[in-house]
Amino acid sequence: MSMLGFIVGVVGLFVGLMANRRAKAARTECDRVLRSVSSMRVALLQELEDIRGSIPHRVHIEIKKANGELRFTPDMVIAEAIAIDSRVRDVMAQFHIGGCSSCAVSGEETLAEGARSHGVDPEALLAALNAMLEGRPIQIPKPAATPQPIGIGGIGNDLAPAQPAAIA
Repeated sequence: MSMLGFIVGVVGLFVGLMANRRAKAARTECDRVLRSVSSMRVALLQELEDIRGSIPHRVHIEIKKANGELRFTPDMVIAEAIAIDSRVRDVMAQFHIGGCSSCAVSGEETLAEGARSHGVDPEALLAALNAMLEGRPIQIPKPAATPQPIGIGGIGNDLAPAQPAAIA
């Protein structure tokens, strides 16, 4: 019986090693495909930016701007907003959206998603962006004060110390 157990154990070990080898090969292939897809994505985004930056697109934007029809909307992607007016970056940075490495955003996010992901009211951001577009003063709301904890461990220090019990 012990010989049979030994053989079963060796066969099990062999099967496990083969499965591990196949898993490593699959992981390597997945990594290669992911790198390939990532590089294609970058190329496609660059192509999209080039298309959006084409002369007909710019003319269309300028006509809408001249007619007062161009507006930033919640569903507009950030990359498109920046293509319309590069000052969008500056306005967003004033809201701490995309201005530094700790508040980066994806160009594929919508303006509303980018605002919400940084705790900013999307309507306030849109109002500021549209004011910039129209040449009006930009209003940046002050962030709400962060509540400070009271006392140690959330227990208030403003409580009066306990009075000693009266001795009878």
